[in-house]
Amino acid sequence: SIVTSGAAASKYPYFYEIKDASDIVARLNLTKGAFWVDLVKTGQKDSYKQIHLEMNGRKVKSYGNFTFSSNITTPTISAKNSTSQIDITFSYKDIPKSGNFSVTNAELQFTVQKGPSRSDYWNITTVSLTMKANYDNKDVDFDVDLTPKFSYSGRPVDSACGTGYGICAPLGLCWSCNDQVLTPNKLSDLGENQ
Repeated sequence: SIVTSGAAASKYPYFYEIKDASDIVARLNLTKGAFWVDLVKTGQKDSYKQIHLEMNGRKVKSYGNFTFSSNITTPTISAKNSTSQIDITFSYKDIPKSGNFSVTNAELQFTVQKGPSRSDYWNITTVSLTMKANYDNKDVDFDVDLTPKFSYSGRPVDSACGTGYGICAPLGLCWSCNDQVLTPNKLSDLGENQ
């Protein structure tokens, strides 16, 4: 269910109360605006056999972007709640085509879990984006794992909550941060020139 009226909705158009059946299990307030995606490409392997994103100077080169704006589409939100985790899905369907990069259907799924790196923290432990889009008049399907890194080394002992690493905070804390940019952690899974 989505809150679309009242003081919170008028002040924050991307404020969502996420429900499992009739109980509110989470609240999400996107104060920077709607979810959006950037179309980027991987380059060729470097001398170390590593794949990197194509760059334009010091920034990642963008081939287009799409914003899931409320005046274009409204998501269907579902959640499954258990004692230690919540699985949340934002589904966008039948979005009108526009521009050289447009999304027609998308599903953003993520899991919020108590622990696992620290028992007194909640963590977003998986994030995936499945999307049907059109780029330069060609239909393209995307299925991207956007799960953030949880620690500097990959071990729970040095877990990190911050941009580029885990999305987490102490239990019971109302948490906010600046823009969260999620990128695939394993570009090798995508391959070269993708």
